Amino acid sequence: MRRTFDRYGVDISPFPAFCERYANGMPLRPPMAQRPARASIATMPAPRVPEPAPAVVSLDVSDEAAVARQIRTWFSAGRTPRAIAANLNRLGAPVNRGSQWYASTVKVILLHDPCPRSA
Repeated sequence: MRRTFDRYGVDISPFPAFCERYANGMPLRPPMAQRPARASIATMPAPRVPEPAPAVVSLDVSDEAAVARQIRTWFSAGRTPRAIAANLNRLGAPVNRGSQWYASTVKVILLHDPCPRSA
């Protein structure tokens, strides 16, 4: 078989193919790449456990400062802004703009008024 090289010196002669076939008649081909090892069950990550539902809190929704205090309390207890927004929507807390609470709205309150100033 004559070897053919391109202008960069790379051998471009055809790869010899196998003539073997599977029992069903399909041609036997070599693997194109090594398959990755299957992950064992021990190395798989544990399933995510959902957060427990927060306790029912009576919230004075008429006072914006009370809503902000409750947001800071929930955030300091480890709740995510998304969970806080869901709780505020469930309790029917009023929103300054829009029709419902979002995680970004909760973040704005936490960033612009992070803690009350004591006199």
